[in-house]
Amino acid sequence: LLNQNTEIINVVKSNPDYTIKSWNLSRIGQAYLNLADYNNAEKWLNKAYNKEPNNIEFKFKYANSLFAISSIDEAKNQYLELLDLYPKHVASLNNLGHIYFLESDLQNATNYFNKALNLDPDYIPALLNKTRVYVKINKIVEAKKILEKILKSQPNQSEAMQMLKELNS
Repeated sequence: LLNQNTEIINVVKSNPDYTIKSWNLSRIGQAYLNLADYNNAEKWLNKAYNKEPNNIEFKFKYANSLFAISSIDEAKNQYLELLDLYPKHVASLNNLGHIYFLESDLQNATNYFNKALNLDPDYIPALLNKTRVYVKINKIVEAKKILEKILKSQPNQSEAMQMLKELNS
């Protein structure tokens, strides 16, 4: 995967015409995201998003890149705008909930995690995030139930295994 991401970036350096199409801009941004080069990812994903501002994938990736470079308020605004256009975008609901969790707004965090889980009850990131809320408010029994649910469907889910181990110790 590392080689594929590097190859994409090298194609751009050798062929500037590659950046004319918005999908290519998005691929470049995703390659930088995969390489954890978040500043370059944000730059390229912003270009893709600006070419097609109503493209859900571009908007979501751009919001993720903003989050990755700690532009939390901007990321939050992008997720909110995306949800205005696509209110059932599960990953955006979850990510917005995660931002509220980081801001210690547990009520809004839980609200967004629940919205995501109402649409997709098995969405692992939202289940894990809801577990974190339960741990934070010391509802350990409820947290363990969620983790056990995750591990029942995905026995090798490492994050759930680690969290359950910590709660049981």
